[in-house]
Amino acid sequence: MLSQKEIEALIFLLDDPDEAIYRSVSERLAEQGTTVLPLLEKAWEKNLDPLLQERVEQLTHQIQFNDVRRALSRWAAEDGEDLLEAALLLDRYAYPERDQTALREKVAELRRAVWLELSQYLTPLEKVHVVNQVLFRHLGFAGLDDLARDPRASYLGTLLETRKGNPLSLGLLYLILAQQLELPIYGVRFPQHPLLAVTEGYLPHFERVDLREQVLFYLYPFRHGAVVTARDIEDNLQKAGVKARPEFYLPVTNRSMFQEMLLILENLYRGKDLEAKAAEVAGLRAVLLENALPAAG
Repeated sequence: MLSQKEIEALIFLLDDPDEAIYRSVSERLAEQGTTVLPLLEKAWEKNLDPLLQERVEQLTHQIQFNDVRRALSRWAAEDGEDLLEAALLLDRYAYPERDQTALREKVAELRRAVWLELSQYLTPLEKVHVVNQVLFRHLGFAGLDDLARDPRASYLGTLLETRKGNPLSLGLLYLILAQQLELPIYGVRFPQHPLLAVTEGYLPHFERVDLREQVLFYLYPFRHGAVVTARDIEDNLQKAGVKARPEFYLPVTNRSMFQEMLLILENLYRGKDLEAKAAEVAGLRAVLLENALPAAG
């Protein structure tokens, strides 16, 4: 590790007009990780040179992105099933200044609000109705059509702050609450619109040939948790001119679902011509592919 004086000397060289020197300095600073961020922030505040400020901002973002990518790699390698941890990492990528502790507390409050209304004697359908009642009617969470293709609405923190989201953020929150409340609800790889499957019980193995038969019904978090059947899904696919595929009906692990959500987010950024953001999300998704696990959950 470099000393503080060495780091400050390198930061001083960030505005060097020689591109080769700038790249070399930037790479050395990036290797130091998040420890250099306070010094970069200090340099940005004290030096009003536009070039240096721009390069400090770029380097800061790169260091923060690398940190999130390493953390996501650890998440995938260790377990890859705690969706709240994955959602917070993704939020940290887009909004590094957000208070992660505050987000955890908000999720805990939501969990408590739903838990107080649940009973072990309720049927799976009744439990889903309770979640929907608390989340959408009492607390005012909603999916807005004008946010459906807005990548900014895909992040958990944005949803928790505004209570308005798109299919990605609402699907993610619903799955997080289901996991924390021990409800057997899983994601389904449905095209561009996260669909959830409610099963008879927990699924220890996701390669079972009868996996679809374990599904009791499906639901759309984006539509206030609307309950649908496999036939409803098939009809909607036909209306949209999309050919039904087996994976559109099969529950998957939380890890697989998060990977699918990253792909959708990547495409949302591409739809807005934000190629740099799309490439970064693709880089996060690649981390999960690099840490692939067997299909069994």
